[in-house]
Amino acid sequence: MELPAGVVPWVEDVVGGRVTSVEQQGRWRPHFFVDVEKGDGSIVPLLLRFPRDPELVAGSKFLSHFDIAHEARILSALQGRGLAIPKFYGFNEEAQAILMQRVKGTNDLADLDEDVRHTVLSEYFENLARLHSLEVGDEATVEVGLPESPEKLALANKFRYME
Repeated sequence: MELPAGVVPWVEDVVGGRVTSVEQQGRWRPHFFVDVEKGDGSIVPLLLRFPRDPELVAGSKFLSHFDIAHEARILSALQGRGLAIPKFYGFNEEAQAILMQRVKGTNDLADLDEDVRHTVLSEYFENLARLHSLEVGDEATVEVGLPESPEKLALANKFRYME
């Protein structure tokens, strides 16, 4: 996949710098590592994320229901709420692309030594607990379309996406 026309200028405008590299990642969902050089010479590492191929998710009610725009709204709503999540820079409606901070790491915990793996898992569970302690019904959760009360959240669409 090549980047759609207009995406690089959009990234440069959002971040306030010049795109110096774009590297597509080998994933089933299009991802690009993008580096932006700011005026002071610093490099901002970014991830540009595009939607899943509709043909690959057509058979899944869950994957085909929650589109990338919904994901962008969630990322935006979770900013500044005490969670360890990437910085959200923006969503390009035309290209259907999320621009977010790129963080170092691996998705293969088997590659990590036992102490590091334990630390990563502990941080994950601490963040999961923080996520689940957020108030339901506040401005940010209403904006992304979550039910307004804990009861409605627990029962809303309970079996809607069961396959």
